[in-house]
Amino acid sequence: GKCPLCGGDIKRGTYSYGCSGYKDGCKMRIPLFLCGRTITSEEVSCLLDRGETQLLHGFKSKKGKDFSAVLKLEGDTIKFSFENRKAAEDAPPQLEVPPPEPPAEQ
Repeated sequence: GKCPLCGGDIKRGTYSYGCSGYKDGCKMRIPLFLCGRTITSEEVSCLLDRGETQLLHGFKSKKGKDFSAVLKLEGDTIKFSFENRKAAEDAPPQLEVPPPEPPAEQ
């Protein structure tokens, strides 16, 4: 897809999907691995085209709990959205995505 910040091409790398305009200073990156889950190229395309994904399953919290969320694109930041929760006060705060970590050795 196209970068929403500079219009460059988004390409898959080893640890993230990144903008081809990085040499010109574009900082757009989407992690390949996020909270124990691989983000597919189809999900990245949806995120770039619509600004958000459908509800995605299979994430794991830092405490090891499974959760589902929609990924939303806000500028060059990917955020979790938990709008499908029963009560807004029960939803965890939106988290900024940390830099991607390499996959664990198996």
